[in-house]
Amino acid sequence: MKKSHFTIIELLLVISIAGVMLSVAVPAFSRMIKGSASGIAVRELMGKINAARSYAISNGTYVALVFPGDSGDNSDFQKRFGYRAYRVCEVAPDGTGYRFLRWIPGENWQYFPGGILLGYGTGDEPPVKAKNDDEKTADGIANIHSTSNLSSCNIGGRSYSESGTTKDIANYLVFRPDGMTDQFPNPILLRLRDGKVDENGTPTDVSSGYYPLVVRFNGKPRAYNELKEE
Repeated sequence: MKKSHFTIIELLLVISIAGVMLSVAVPAFSRMIKGSASGIAVRELMGKINAARSYAISNGTYVALVFPGDSGDNSDFQKRFGYRAYRVCEVAPDGTGYRFLRWIPGENWQYFPGGILLGYGTGDEPPVKAKNDDEKTADGIANIHSTSNLSSCNIGGRSYSESGTTKDIANYLVFRPDGMTDQFPNPILLRLRDGKVDENGTPTDVSSGYYPLVVRFNGKPRAYNELKEE
């Protein structure tokens, strides 16, 4: 029985076709993975927002959701958590701002999926006030508490090696005991972006567009299934 063999030309033709198919499929697959990561990030963050609001109502306390960004000191804390993590804590009003009381029991730092950052882009930091006429667009200020950091956050303990260390965190949103945010009547815009951080905790390869997630003044979040360009 005569065996069938492939010729060199046939093999080269198959390899060429496979190469063309890969060149088309890989970018599409990459876009799908990025879209999936942003969708997961939005869903998880919405869940945490709802949980923080419920905790504030159930316990009659002020609750903050904090988003570490650039600490300004190139610290290990920034390298580990900056732009890609968040956590819920109890806070107390302190003059024009708030001071840290304690982390919510059982809560730890939660990370966004790989390739997703919060806020960092064309000079903006999360969270920010949204325009009343378009809640998916920021009004230009740096963050919702632009004149006051959340003071003395205890970043030591099991989740971080520097026991007893405290740090002021600029980026945070607050829920009052009635479940509303403290920014009535303004909505709060959270901007999630495609990007990553280097070994120093500095964002790189950050997209100019963002995935908007809005927290209304009543504390209820709304996600928009779109990539909004600035």
